[in-house]
Order: sequence, then structure tokens, then C-alpha cells
Amino acid sequence: MSLNVLQLATQFTQDSIATVASPCERPSCSTIIQPGENRFHYSPEGRPDLPGRYVCQSCSRHYLNKQSTTARVVPTAAISGSRAPSTGGTPHAAPNSGAHGGNSSMLVPNSGICGTAIDVSVIRRMINESQRQGAHTPQGHVTAVSQQISRAPALSLPAVNNPSIYQQFFQNSAPSSSQPSSGYSSAHHQYEEERQRWAASAYKMPPPGQIPLRARSKTEVRILLQVSYLLLSGKVEKTAIREGMPVDYEIYPRALAEFIKSMLLPPLSKLIEGFPWDFSTMVVRETTSWQDIMKVDPSIPYFQGRFLKVKTGAKSDGSHIFSAPKNPIEFALIVDRDQWLKAEDYRDNKISEYRPVSSMRSITPETFPKRKTPPSPEKIRTSAPLLAKKPNLSSSRSSAIVSSSTSYSIYQESKPSFKPLDPDQVRKGILLGGSGAIMKQKKQFDLKITEPVACFLINAVPFGDLCSSENIAGSKKIIDDQSKFLGFLSYDKSELIGKGTFKTAHLATLEWLSISPSEGLGAKSSEPIPVALKRPYDDAQSGIKRFNYADESRKILTEGTLLGWADSLLRFAYNFINNFVANHTPVPFPIPQLRFVQGAIAYAEKSLNNTSAAPSATSHRAAYLLEELIPVDHPFIKYIHNADAVPLQDPDEPGYEIGVFLCFIQHIQFVHTYGQAYISDFQGAGDLLTDPQVMTHPSLAEQGNLKGMLFGEGNVNTAFEAFTTQHKCNDYCKWFQLEEFPIIEGGAEAE
Repeated sequence: MSLNVLQLATQFTQDSIATVASPCERPSCSTIIQPGENRFHYSPEGRPDLPGRYVCQSCSRHYLNKQSTTARVVPTAAISGSRAPSTGGTPHAAPNSGAHGGNSSMLVPNSGICGTAIDVSVIRRMINESQRQGAHTPQGHVTAVSQQISRAPALSLPAVNNPSIYQQFFQNSAPSSSQPSSGYSSAHHQYEEERQRWAASAYKMPPPGQIPLRARSKTEVRILLQVSYLLLSGKVEKTAIREGMPVDYEIYPRALAEFIKSMLLPPLSKLIEGFPWDFSTMVVRETTSWQDIMKVDPSIPYFQGRFLKVKTGAKSDGSHIFSAPKNPIEFALIVDRDQWLKAEDYRDNKISEYRPVSSMRSITPETFPKRKTPPSPEKIRTSAPLLAKKPNLSSSRSSAIVSSSTSYSIYQESKPSFKPLDPDQVRKGILLGGSGAIMKQKKQFDLKITEPVACFLINAVPFGDLCSSENIAGSKKIIDDQSKFLGFLSYDKSELIGKGTFKTAHLATLEWLSISPSEGLGAKSSEPIPVALKRPYDDAQSGIKRFNYADESRKILTEGTLLGWADSLLRFAYNFINNFVANHTPVPFPIPQLRFVQGAIAYAEKSLNNTSAAPSATSHRAAYLLEELIPVDHPFIKYIHNADAVPLQDPDEPGYEIGVFLCFIQHIQFVHTYGQAYISDFQGAGDLLTDPQVMTHPSLAEQGNLKGMLFGEGNVNTAFEAFTTQHKCNDYCKWFQLEEFPIIEGGAEAE
């Protein structure tokens, strides 16, 4: 085979053959790759779209042995009502992901040299555990293969990135006919009998009381909403805003109040465009009883006990059934007087700014119309009736001539530019108005989402306050559910800026409709704010499949809480550094100034024509994690992953110095939390960090009802236990007088 043909055959592989002597491009290696030897292409962060380097075989093994974010799979029993992990408890690793996963304590290195042999005993044990729960066959279990089955020895899988070895592996590993087949025993032949029994049961009516809730008739109450405002006398003045829609009979007071406010937000914003309405001071009342719906028992559905009648008929047992009211139930959103006056002033000032010059005659304080103030009797004068003037034909004729010439001059240009068109060009231009082009444009518009959201900021709470005895009841919260800000969230489904192992990130804009927050994400901003919109997705499904709202909201709240605690722990470490520097000589090296991105939890509301058959106690449709957008002028780097305690970069690679400093931050947090917590999975760009993971001692997750769910799925127990053996003290640790962790022979921590 000639060299040119060999180059053509291997130009898309990683083991391409060197044609000339060339040095290994890893800075710390001086090996010369001779002609005819294999050379390997290394893509940084596992991304082939980034510029890489050609390295020798030894350096290729070095890069392939690097790990990435390690996940753990949550046991099925740990989350009530959530789906079982499709991996059956097998841990999996996600390279350079911006998300966290899993609950297994088995670590899988992303070596890339050889695969892990399949352990049949582990699979058999998991099948037996699943069958003992009775989830598959309620009337009996299928017997698994006995433990005495013989099997062929486990084979090491080849490296996929080396085609020559990959081909040799399958040539030399043909299946042997002497190997026994694996599967179930003779008890599996009972399948047909079981299938027929269950098929016959499927056509029987269920006993009374066992009809699923989603199959029952839907109970809805029609409501009528209106907006009113308070007068100085204490009376209420109605506006022209009126909206009607149905709500579920089982809706709770808080959800009903939020639903009413979200439905009246668009017409209020249209009534006085641009005014920042503050819904925290508004009150929702039922007009017939004038009851503030937020002052009733929040744990009981608002309409409970109402609209019931005794069941009639021959089979009546005296029970009550729901009967929808004939007339809609009216509710009023009451705007406080101060805010309404500010809104009117805002509208008047806006009108005066854009008033045409010709209409602004001589406006004085005496002639400017005042709000709801009748004119004084002294200023009322009788005037003579106006006489109609005769039209001036000459002036009308001249004005018509002037307007005609003016309209003609609009289409005049300095140089004539009329050019005859080609017939094919005319035909193609006309076809752009056809249904095909319109449907294509419709799909583009359908990808653009704009929806009202309720935002709850992720607060910066000092670590000492979170752990103080006064905060046992949780008065100081990372996410305060009593402080809500309303806004409009806009994003394009096609503008995907990142996809991790468990979350996607879209470019979005957030515009406050209420008063903007004084601090945090979008503080004191009246303009649209660019944000990163993150949502979890089911990694067990192909493509991007979203979770249901119950699972999605739980995962988003976990991510938001985790971001707030990580920010608190980072500030805690910087407080130690600043206090130490104040009492010692100047630091002989620079201290990087890093921080986590600001964020918020956002809830999207359901649409007005929601026809979900299952009743819901909330008006929320989806949950988002909104984060401060990281600038693109710095490369995004993952410094430390959650399964290791050393920098991910080599000393000659960008980001290594930051990684060393973050290892020192971990040392501070581990020591001053008394070996109970530290931050890992550091990643970001410039001075901003995002997607952290809080690691905690395994014993903490077993307390109370946590059941291994403390700080999300990336809190891997074995990674925490290996911290003291993996951490290597650096110049920061030594100068700040942090003691090295004692170890014994074999790498285990000394007791």
C-alpha cells in the first residue's frame, strides 16, 4: 500500500501515521514521532470542534486516563413517585458536563484504553432485588438463572479510538459454540399462562372507589376577574378590565391568588404600558363576601364544601356531589391607592412627552386637565355658538395640488434605479408568499417562546448564619418563597448554548414587570437582562425529553439550593483568607478573586385554555433555573471534577493555577467544617463559576428522611471519603498554615 493511499484511509482516525519526523505537541514531552509511527490527536475537553494537538502514544494514554464528572444513580425507593434509573444502578461518567447525576458509589474512569468487563453476578443480583419487590409479577416471581451457571471469562474491550486494534479484537474473538446460553430457567414458560390471566382481567370493571382520578369527570368552577383601585374615601373604583376562565374545584388559596395575578398581568401591562406593577401590595378578594383569599386556611382547597348538592334518584344514598354554579364567581384584584396614582402620573407624563407639537397649544396649569377634579365655578364662561366657515375653494385646490406633488416626491430618488426583472426572479419572489414558505416561517415563530414567570432569587446568605442555632427553623433561606418578582421570559428553543449530561442551557432574556430586586440577578434593571435558562432532561431517553412538572421542579429547586450553598461556602473560605492576611505579612503570590454566578428559580404559569383532566394544586407549568450569563471573551474551563481533588489541567495548560487555588479552597472548607463539607466540580470562565457540587460526609445523608438525597445526585460518597488521600497541599496551603492530612501506608486516612 502506497503512503498516499494509507494517508487517505487514516485521515479521519486518531492513529494516523506520521509521514515525517515531528515532535510531540504536548509541551512537557520531548519525544520525536518518527515516520511510519502512530501519532494521536488530542481534543481538549473532549470537544473535537476545538483546536487540538498531535501527541505520541505515551501522552495519548495520559490524556485518555483523565476522568470527568462522575455520576451516581438514585435508588428507586429514595424518591417516591419518580422513575427508576434505567441503568439499574450502574454508575456512568459524563465528560465535561455542566450538570450532576447519579447516586452510586462506584467510580468509572473515562480511561478510553479498555472497557470494563461485564460482571454477570452484579446484573443477577440487581434482577433478584427488583423481583423481590414484586413490581413485575404481583402473583409470583420469575426464577432467575442459578448461581452455578458457567460462563466464559470476561474479555477486556478494545479501545474504539484505535481502529487497527479494534479490528483485530473481533477477528480473534469469534463466539464459541461451547459457551452456555444465559437467560431464565424453565419457569419462564409460565409467561403465556400469566399473559392470558392478566388479559382476561383487563376487561373487568374495577371495584368502586378504584377509578383513577384522571379518569373521573372534571370539576371546574367558572370565575370572573376584574381590576379595581382604592379611592381616597376608601371606596373601590372598577376599571374596564374583565377576564373570565375556569379553574379547578380543588385549587388552593395561594395557587388561586397567583393564578389570578398572572392572568391579570397582561391586561394591566397593556392598560399602562411600561409601568412596573408591584403585585406584592395588591389584594385579591371575592366580591360577594369581600373575603381576602389569602387570609383563609391555606391547607384547604378554597372552594371546599361549596357547590354541593344531595345526590338524587333511585340509588341515592344521601351523599353529596359537585354541582357547578350557574353564574361565575367574581374576584377583584384591588390595587392600592398610592400605586394607582403613580401609574396615572406615569401615563400622563408619557403622553405629554410624545404629544405632537401642533396639538400643544398654550398649556398652562390653569388649562391642564386635572384627575377627577371638576372646574371651579369662577372659570366657567358662556361662549357664543361657533359659526360654520365657508370653505375656501382656492386654498383647498392649492393644498390638494401640494399634497399630490408631495406624495409623488416620496418615490423620487436622486438617480433612477429601475431595472427590468428576470421572469424566473419574479416567479420565485411570488412563490415566497405560498403556503410552504408561510409554514416554514410559522415553525420559526413557534420556536420563539415568551411567557410570564414568577421568579424567586437565590440569596447570598453567610455560611455562619445558615449554621447558627437561630436558623434551625430555616428563617434565613437560600431561596425565599415569600419574596416574588414577576417578569416576562423570552427565549428561542433553537438557540441552545450548551447541553450537559443532565441539563440544557438556552440563551434567554428576562424583563421585570414588577419592581426589580434591589440585589441579586437583574438588580435595579429596567432593561431586558440576558440570562442562561437551564432545564433538566431525562438522559435515559433519546434526544431531549423533559420531566413532568413534579420531578422537574424538585430537580430545579435542588440545583438552586446547591448553587446558593456553594456560594455561601466560597464566601466562608474567602473570609478565612482575608482574616489570615490581615494578621500576617503580605501574601507572596496573587489571590484569585472568584465568585459564583447569580441566579433565580422561575416558574412558568399554565395557559388559560389548560384542559388537563387531572386536578392540580398549583398553577405552575414548568420550572427553570436562571443564571447570570457568562461572557464569551474567556474560555470555559473545568478546573476540578467531583470525583477527584486535584486540578484537571497539567501545569503547562491554561487554568492550572486557578485549579491549584481551588484545591486550597477545598482544604479550607474541609478543615473548618470539621470534615463535613467542601465544594467540588469547579468550572467556569474568567472570574465566574457555575454548576458546582457540594460534597458532604456520607453519614449526613442518612439522617432524617434524606435517604442519600443531600445536595443532589453528584454528591458521591466514595469521592468524599477519598478526599484526604487525593488532596495534595500546595504553596497556598503551606503559606496559610493548613496542616497536611495524615495518611498511613496504602493511602488510607489515619484514624
